Amino acid sequence: MSLIFDKTVGIAQEKGFIKKRSKQRIDATHIISHVNRISTTAMLFRAVKCVVEEIEKKDPDYYEKEIPEHIQERYNKRFSSFGISKEKRGEKLAEIVEDGLYIKSLLEKVPSEKLEDLEQLEIMETIFEENVKINRKEIEERIFVEVEEIQTPKQTIFNPRDPSIKMGIKGKKSWVGSKCHVVETAEKGKVNFITDMKYQKSNENDSQIHDKVKEGNERTGLHPEKLYADTN
Repeated sequence: MSLIFDKTVGIAQEKGFIKKRSKQRIDATHIISHVNRISTTAMLFRAVKCVVEEIEKKDPDYYEKEIPEHIQERYNKRFSSFGISKEKRGEKLAEIVEDGLYIKSLLEKVPSEKLEDLEQLEIMETIFEENVKINRKEIEERIFVEVEEIQTPKQTIFNPRDPSIKMGIKGKKSWVGSKCHVVETAEKGKVNFITDMKYQKSNENDSQIHDKVKEGNERTGLHPEKLYADTN
């Protein structure tokens, strides 16, 4: 895609439509990710499911020998929290957290070289920390987990399968997804051309994109006299 775009910009330069010193303006547009804001219960279930799937993929023997059969079966299925009562939801949350903590403990007690760098394990821990308060209780030498859902969580992960999806806030607008900064020529009274597009995580400040825009201009041989940007 970049090769085709750069080629098109190059042709516009050759034809004289884009001058080396053409003024530019830059603005960002929201990219809304196709991701539902799922319930906390479903989010935690998905996080543990991703860990189990990563273990199975990276070390099938470990998965078969060490992961309990009931956990294999539980996370081999889909789950929806729709229609679950508040009481049942609390029980399910505790069950999911217990499973996740068990898997983490198992990996520490029975390590595997193939599973030393599990990306999804760290993601699961972050999701747990951001969405629930976990209390451990010991009753008759047995450990029980009590889970309390955080009502207004400050989430940084909305989908464990794609942790790059973030929440963006600009003015009074908020969205889950990313941003695309569009750079175009800004010559009054003339047809203007898009010269570059830069992807950015939605929670990053717009000012952080300026160096990338400069690099893009250098790559295409553009040295704009001025670069206009909004102040939001």
